[in-house]
Amino acid sequence: MSSVDLHCCICLSEVAKDAVSLSCGHICCLLCAQCRHQSASALDFLLRSRPPQPSTPSASSSSSSAAAAPPPPPNKAPSAAGSTDVGPPIVCPVCLAPTSPPFSPAEEARARAAEIELQAAQPKACAFCGQPAAVLCEACSTLCAEHDSFLHSRGPFVSHSRRKLDMGTRPDSQQGTQNGGNCGRTPAAVVVVDRPMMCLEHGKEADLFCSKEKVLVCAHCLLTGSHKGHEYSAVKQAAEVARKEISENSVAITKKAANINEMSGALTRNFAEAKQEREIRIAQVKSFFSQAHQILDTVEAEKLADIANNTKPMEQSLAKQIESCDSLKLELERIGETVTSILRSGSDRVCLALWGYVDHLAKSLCPLGTVVEPYNEQTGLAVSTEESMTKQFASLCCIETSHELQKRREETKKQEEEQRRKTEREIEERERLIAERREREMREREIREMKEMREREMRERETREREMKEMREMREMREREMKEMREREMREREMREREMRKREIREEKERERRKEEEERRKRDGEMQKITGNIHKLTSHESGITVGFQNTHDGGAAWDQSRRLLFALYGEDNMGKDLHVTKVDATGRGASVKHPNKIPFNTHGAYPVFDGDTRVYVFESESGSCNRFGFIHVETLAFTELAPLTGGRFSEYSSPVCTAGFVFAVCGTGLTVWRYNPQGNAWTKTGLSFAENARLLVDHRSPRVLWAITHSGKLISCDAPIDDGTPAKTEHGTRPNGYGLGANYEAFVVPVGVGNSSLLFTSKGDQWQVYNTGFKTWTAVPGLIVCGGSGGHGWYDSGTKNLYVQTIGLGVLHCASLHSLLP
Repeated sequence: MSSVDLHCCICLSEVAKDAVSLSCGHICCLLCAQCRHQSASALDFLLRSRPPQPSTPSASSSSSSAAAAPPPPPNKAPSAAGSTDVGPPIVCPVCLAPTSPPFSPAEEARARAAEIELQAAQPKACAFCGQPAAVLCEACSTLCAEHDSFLHSRGPFVSHSRRKLDMGTRPDSQQGTQNGGNCGRTPAAVVVVDRPMMCLEHGKEADLFCSKEKVLVCAHCLLTGSHKGHEYSAVKQAAEVARKEISENSVAITKKAANINEMSGALTRNFAEAKQEREIRIAQVKSFFSQAHQILDTVEAEKLADIANNTKPMEQSLAKQIESCDSLKLELERIGETVTSILRSGSDRVCLALWGYVDHLAKSLCPLGTVVEPYNEQTGLAVSTEESMTKQFASLCCIETSHELQKRREETKKQEEEQRRKTEREIEERERLIAERREREMREREIREMKEMREREMRERETREREMKEMREMREMREREMKEMREREMREREMREREMRKREIREEKERERRKEEEERRKRDGEMQKITGNIHKLTSHESGITVGFQNTHDGGAAWDQSRRLLFALYGEDNMGKDLHVTKVDATGRGASVKHPNKIPFNTHGAYPVFDGDTRVYVFESESGSCNRFGFIHVETLAFTELAPLTGGRFSEYSSPVCTAGFVFAVCGTGLTVWRYNPQGNAWTKTGLSFAENARLLVDHRSPRVLWAITHSGKLISCDAPIDDGTPAKTEHGTRPNGYGLGANYEAFVVPVGVGNSSLLFTSKGDQWQVYNTGFKTWTAVPGLIVCGGSGGHGWYDSGTKNLYVQTIGLGVLHCASLHSLLP
């Protein structure tokens, strides 16, 4: 966001009170300007002794200057006659330019209103094409009717405040039309004239852009006008954002037009498909009813043919019977007439000749006219003669009787009735099938229509959702751009702050690195001093009396906080007696013997202190060598714990206690076992050695174990607190070799420089010290001067004294490390 300098150029206050603008553009307080004007007026009066001459600018010069450049700020109050008495000019203290004196806000407002009226009275031109303006937009400038309709008919410019202007004529309007006026053309082809726009409220050049209302404003609008407190930016910056947004909106509109074109094509295809489907349905209905009519006509023809075929034989039979009856009747009538005529002739011989024929004929026709009562063979009853004759005549004439004819008619009628019912059932079945098919097709059509309606609704909903999504995306895009702009500014600010913090951090790291480098050099110097002077270390007899001389195969545990020494000696009752020594701060003390405190032999097994209240002791050179227990440092009570199962404690291995566990080397496979006091159980670890080794620990690094083997190899590894096999690191071999037994000693002395420590080892009177920081061995020939060591040794961190007891002496030798340790 751009910032406007609002401090007073006269009194130099941060915010000018009742700020006014000088003609040179600088801001000052109204009171400061009036006082400076009064001083200039008084000085001018004294120098000239006459009132200041009014300056009356001519209308032609005013109009020409107004046409050539934007009008100056309204800091002159015109009089009724059109002239102003401004008095002597005042000099701007910033640019030293003579400027017209400002007036009060009321006078400035009146001058601004008069100038606006004067500008409104003049003919206005469209800011785009130069044609006479019809509308004045407070945000866009003057516009012709064509560009006003194009800009304010839609989009974000609809809400702009506008007012109509009188359609004044310009002398060069026709010439402008002939020379390239763009009114009436497509707005996309106009040539935009980039001219400065003036603030209609204050008369200043609108060189700022209000981000809230999206209009061009001047500095006074943001300071005291209607846009006070609004966010704003420079015109160039806002134009870049506007161009980007217009370009993206244009792309979105183009995509929208393509989508609408695609939608129109889809609707056209859907209309063609619907029309084609309607024609297919009409053809299906016509085909269905045509087939139905053909089926009905076929059934009608079949039924008529069946009736004709069924009645024709009966009609033919009846016609033949009627014809036979008529022939027989005519024949009998002819015979009767012949017989009658012969009888009338009276010839005897003719009668005799006719007699045989008539007798034979009578016998042949006897069944037709007999009077004998025949009987029914099935029922045994007599029947009438007429019926019998009828039957005989019928059998003679080969015709059916009326009873048989009636029966046959009934059977035919029954067959016809059955055939009719069958036909009706077939027709009903066909109609039922047709109705079911119509109903099924109707349901399918309804389902299809419902499906199409749902698909259409879904497409419309998807279209609406897509449009809403596009609108949301456009809105989010604008918000994102604004957010990105703010974030970009914030990132730039954060980047500067981060660079500053990085620079500070780098400087701090550099200081820390230099400090660490200095401390490292200091530690290295101290370690070099210790390494260079450790060979000068000598020992002397201390003031501690242990009360037992033969300390062969013995060991001791040192309680630094209580300053108690718990010692066991292999030659003293096989290590069953306990010697407790209280050492004072001056390095003096005497031991107290507690006989038979341990119930098993400890010859060659060294005790270990857990740092709290327990001193663990281990069985050696007796039984299975798997018993152990602890001595309470305050009550001196012994408690035996569960024995080690599956192994035996290795002699001279010197167990250690660190990280809350006890670690000991067992003879079976020379494997390290771990004892957990919480569960009172031993666990076999994955750590083992190729030969017997003595374990050591530096309590400043409790998770690291040191071991020196029988052949003098120095090894370090992680303490096997968890399951698994820790990696071992070898640090070479002790000079002059090493061994495990009565004349060999080893203990750790923390030197207090970094994480370095000194590892003191002895082979008789031959002492070698290993520096863990420089990884070097140094011989110390003057450490022990009386006999070989083999009892025990320890380091007193309180007095920085090193104590070692030799074989056959009842006192301890002491070596002070004050000169070595920092």
